Amino acid sequence: MAPLMSRSSAAWKDPEQFKALYAYSPYHHVRKTNYPAVLMLTGEHDGRVNPAHSRKMVARLKPLQLRQAQYSLRTSSSTGHGIGTGARRTHPATRRRLCVSVRATRIDYSIIDRGPWSGAVTPNSALVKAKLIGPAREDGAPSHQQERGSFRANCDPVYARSEADQNKSSHSLANLEPNMCYHYALEVDGHIESRKAGEFHTFPPAGPASFKIAWASCAKTGSASDIFDRIRENDPLLYMNVGDFHYQDIRTNDINRFRAAYDAVLASPEQADLYRHVAFNYVWDDHDFGGNGATRKSLTHEAARRTYEEYVPHYPLLFDRDGPICHSFSIGRAKFILTDLRSQRDDPRMKESPDKSMMGPEQKEWFKKRTARRQWPISTDLLGQLSPLDRQGRHERLCSRRDMCL
Repeated sequence: MAPLMSRSSAAWKDPEQFKALYAYSPYHHVRKTNYPAVLMLTGEHDGRVNPAHSRKMVARLKPLQLRQAQYSLRTSSSTGHGIGTGARRTHPATRRRLCVSVRATRIDYSIIDRGPWSGAVTPNSALVKAKLIGPAREDGAPSHQQERGSFRANCDPVYARSEADQNKSSHSLANLEPNMCYHYALEVDGHIESRKAGEFHTFPPAGPASFKIAWASCAKTGSASDIFDRIRENDPLLYMNVGDFHYQDIRTNDINRFRAAYDAVLASPEQADLYRHVAFNYVWDDHDFGGNGATRKSLTHEAARRTYEEYVPHYPLLFDRDGPICHSFSIGRAKFILTDLRSQRDDPRMKESPDKSMMGPEQKEWFKKRTARRQWPISTDLLGQLSPLDRQGRHERLCSRRDMCL
């Protein structure tokens, strides 16, 4: 290989210089021993050090290793010796070197960017979601396992990425036991994320049951208030956010802005800790759907709905992506009904009439059917939204509308 290198490396022709070169040549002194992990970086256009040297070095190391260590080679097709390489090329290379160093030294690190958090809980199932920093290998997709005493259930992971490759991990868990606490941790590329382990409690079976839930809304975007710690310390079965998960007031159909808003909320240590340890349920309101006073005319429905489906561990939604995110679930013998009072809402300036609605006709019909069974105690976001306004006779109209719904 020496004749192929530049003139500055032609000292191999001098016998004395050759001895010196040979003495410090790493390739000629490889021996069978416990070498650490090695990452060789080279460029196809390197005119001073031929990239074949790196290939030969890795090939020589691998058969002589005495322990399981990672020996890797990365050859860039667009770089050379390194001088003049721009930041667009050097930053990814720096990240790779750091990743190899972290893994080789077994530093405790996390590949989870946001989450994990659980939701869609029933007596026998749950849903866990998380956002990863980068894509997982196909043979090392995030896996989930829950364990309590001698009971152990292995769950097949579902690894889903959005069209924009947002590295979302979603795990549907089934065959769980009712009224039991489960602890979980994600495993990504062989690394168990113990620092971001979570838990949830499956719901009691149908019938009489005692439980407590937490119900709140309207925190500032990314709030780090200790109220979230107090909620977690009270150990509710479920935490319900019934609107204004964030206050970004996004008015454009830009999914990346909605993703950034969710990321800002989940970056709060206090909120992230709550959501990892208490099952979550959520329905939006105006500030987190389409801006202050948003209605069905808002332009944001597609982006808001897609982001909701990507991030939130939610119950099955009854309507397609053009429809509301209303849903319902049961705990014991109590029925919970969450209505979407924004995406189908008529303009408040519209003339009052029996057809004017906060739900839209389809959701309204669904709601009336769900509340027809009088034996269910009712808990619904609708009642919280229809606060009496004793102005211009609106109080009577709102009360009559409430009576019609219930």
